[in-house]
Amino acid sequence: EMFYQGQKISAEFKANGGFTVSGITTEQFDGISGLVDQNDKTFGINAYRCDINRNAITSPALALGATLFICIDSTDDSAEIKEVTKFEASKS
Repeated sequence: EMFYQGQKISAEFKANGGFTVSGITTEQFDGISGLVDQNDKTFGINAYRCDINRNAITSPALALGATLFICIDSTDDSAEIKEVTKFEASKS
């Protein structure tokens, strides 16, 4: 459950050596002010082997001692991946 509330204001600033705020007015709130139903959204990601410049690598196989870079991109521009909590790799 989420509640959203806010208030729009406008302010006029005049500064001459000090700081004064005058003429504050408000407008009636026109956002969501009631209960919002809970919704789920699934964000997709693409994970792939890449080089240091984020170019996809499809072959050759990773050599012993080579650095492994894994790029992870969101499929939704409004989502940002901030943390990866688990990573597993296996040899096939």
